Amino acid sequence: MDKFIDESNKIILSIAIPTKDRSDYVKVLINDLTRSSNESFEIVVHDNSSHSGLGQTIAALKDDRIRYHHEPRWLSVVDNCDAAVRACRGTYVCMIGDDDGILLSEALDALATYKRDGIEAVTSPVLHYVWPDLEHPLITGYAGRLAKKPIKGNSAISDFNRHVGSVFRHAGAFGLQGLPCVYHGFIAKIALDRLYSLSGSYFPGPSPDMANAVGLTSVLSKISWHSKPLVITGHSAVSTAGAGTRKSHHGSIAAQPHLPKDTAQTWDKDIPFFWSGPTIYAQSLRSAARRCGRRGQDARNLACLYATCLIYHREYLQDIRTAIRHSELQGFWLWVQIIFFGSKLTLMRAKSLLNNLMRSKRGRGSGSVGAKTISDAMRIAKEWSRS
Repeated sequence: MDKFIDESNKIILSIAIPTKDRSDYVKVLINDLTRSSNESFEIVVHDNSSHSGLGQTIAALKDDRIRYHHEPRWLSVVDNCDAAVRACRGTYVCMIGDDDGILLSEALDALATYKRDGIEAVTSPVLHYVWPDLEHPLITGYAGRLAKKPIKGNSAISDFNRHVGSVFRHAGAFGLQGLPCVYHGFIAKIALDRLYSLSGSYFPGPSPDMANAVGLTSVLSKISWHSKPLVITGHSAVSTAGAGTRKSHHGSIAAQPHLPKDTAQTWDKDIPFFWSGPTIYAQSLRSAARRCGRRGQDARNLACLYATCLIYHREYLQDIRTAIRHSELQGFWLWVQIIFFGSKLTLMRAKSLLNNLMRSKRGRGSGSVGAKTISDAMRIAKEWSRS
């Protein structure tokens, strides 16, 4: 049986930051975190950049709480994330992007309590920050803002099995739907190591967040919800989220250099063969389920995925049709479900468009506040947390 509480380990939290050629963002984050005098956390940076400039900056800080490794040879995003998490020594691990933020003191205080209670996974609301270098094609005053309302988080995660069933039922097309994940969440290192032993990776699929979340469903026991935000997701011009804002978050599988090399060769024939959020999530869900021994529970019904692709990615219509022909479910009942999910998504899309138009009309309204950097966003978020 795993020993959860190791009193000799004074590191409560490891903040894992896999990064590649984005030193300007991670420098801001590290400079902010190292202002803390707390010794119960560490920052683990695994840098896959082609140059070593970030390492020189970190060395100049002379802070033993930072553990930095530079690997210039090509790594997939999964390899880079695996290496970062593998190096973590804390009781809990939280993986964040180099343009993200974390409310450090609030997280450490909360985790000290969760550690005593033997909680293996902690989820919380996630705030949304847009860096000044990312403009939105529809929304005026979009850049350099921190949203007041969280964009992620579901307090009903206590009904864990229901959430797992929903993610599988939608084939990952609606995202993680609140499942615990080391990305933007807090997972006990012992639970992560169980997943690694089971599947050979902390991220057993081509999309790290979905693969980790699905993999963890096979190894987690005690899960808790923290009602206040502890993490800020940052959207910058060079991030995947930024590509989504610009509507460029799709393309050929072969044209995505961050994916594992065998992604195209191992792609399931009933999943449309192009890279997008819904398709890579579906493939990652399948991969994680299989590698964790959950064959037969790996989303056989892809009606929701097909509807999502038809609504948002009609430019890949031929690929979608080819995948549908390989679907395990065929005929009338499949199309009834596709139409059902398509109608639901159309309503959701119309609501989102209306909200964007209203936000554009209001400009810099009461829904967000200005923040020049992620440091400003973290400071503001801490003030909100204390109020």
